[in-house]
Amino acid sequence: MALRVLVVEDDAVNRRFIGEWLIGQGHECLLTSSLAEATTAVQQRRIDLCLADLRLPDGDGRDLQPLLAEHVPLLLMSGDRPEPDGAWLQKPLTITVLTAALQGICAKASLDDPLPAAQLPDLDDLAAGAALGAGLSVLGGLRDLLRVELERDGDWITPARIADEPLAVRERLHQLKASSALCGLPRLHSATHHLYAALIANLDWPESFAAWQLAVSRAIKVVAQNRS
Repeated sequence: MALRVLVVEDDAVNRRFIGEWLIGQGHECLLTSSLAEATTAVQQRRIDLCLADLRLPDGDGRDLQPLLAEHVPLLLMSGDRPEPDGAWLQKPLTITVLTAALQGICAKASLDDPLPAAQLPDLDDLAAGAALGAGLSVLGGLRDLLRVELERDGDWITPARIADEPLAVRERLHQLKASSALCGLPRLHSATHHLYAALIANLDWPESFAAWQLAVSRAIKVVAQNRS
């Protein structure tokens, strides 16, 4: 199953070697050379695995752990002599070491607390592939089905409906959270999650509702464009 791997390595040769090997294995690779670049990548994209050098120009690879989603493994690399409890991959890395390190790591969609919708892309085929078990042949049909439902939802879920039928609206948003993640629509999934959470907690929701409306209209448009 394809993974989206964040590589944080300041040595250009090692960085290119790891990136080319990962791509050759069918994975997507985000190459960065510092904690600052890696932090930006984590904020903008879903990550399945982070492979980071222990010593970086602006800090320690272990500093990335708090930035990663709970389900995302952090594999550290170092050319230092291993300590008794040193949990890192010894450099220079080999294909054998990389293959063993990736075994058992599965792509997962983080459904619990996605990034703000504005930071996320409208479409993410890799996330959809992970959710569908690489069954991308059915993705177009699923997105078309969801687009039809979104056209209905955009008219049905209104401020008046939220006030009059809050339970029905929350149930539909709960369903839409799962279906938007399955179809690889990160912006829509995030907006739906945050509107649902606001309604559940009885928080002020107009701002979340406006973000959700925008995400719905964008999703309808981008799905239609990608099918034409």
